[in-house]
Amino acid sequence: YLYQYEAPSSEKERPCLVFIHGGGYFGGDIATVENQCKLLAQMINGVVFSVDYPLSPEHPYPEGFEACYRSVKWVYAHAEELGVSKKKIGISGDSAGGTFSLACTLRDRAEGSRMISYEALIYPGVNLSENIEQPTYWKEENYENPHQDPLISAEIRTIGKMSSSVLEWYLPAGTDTSQPYISPLLADLSALPKTLVFTAEYDFLRGSCEALSKKLNESGVENRHIRYG
Repeated sequence: YLYQYEAPSSEKERPCLVFIHGGGYFGGDIATVENQCKLLAQMINGVVFSVDYPLSPEHPYPEGFEACYRSVKWVYAHAEELGVSKKKIGISGDSAGGTFSLACTLRDRAEGSRMISYEALIYPGVNLSENIEQPTYWKEENYENPHQDPLISAEIRTIGKMSSSVLEWYLPAGTDTSQPYISPLLADLSALPKTLVFTAEYDFLRGSCEALSKKLNESGVENRHIRYG
């Protein structure tokens, strides 16, 4: 499940990041994020593990999530031989990978393991019960489009239009989408570690990610939110 990238070092207590690629739970692979993982390993002067988890629809929830969580547990259990500090294991991912990252951290805290000391969430899907037909946090008027540019209008709906199909592929029929490991925004966030959230200006997921940051603040979690234009 894991590909390893590391900066040459003789250090025995290096920082480590478990990275989970995005792709709507049905696409993407470790090759798409390989250069990013290499760069991250250099920047932290440590080790990055990229998770090759099983994809839907052939492998619906919770298979991908379970694979990601097993990966974190494996890294933690083998930290000493990997030259990794157990106190410096972070998790990160983009889109679906961000959802898995947050879900893994919630489970880590729920089980009392406290393996994960940091999380960086890159436009994660944090409320899978939301779609463009029944929006909760997504509102078109929240996006600046003063000249009614048709390209912007189309793009801010793209991910939303995909939501129904993605959920059909990812979740078994009848699944409760309010479960914390499916829609982490609806969970108790108070025990989470230091968190970084990235969003994109014209992304359907922006509204729910902003709601996540607000809830992190209200829950007393140290966090930072960066929105890229």
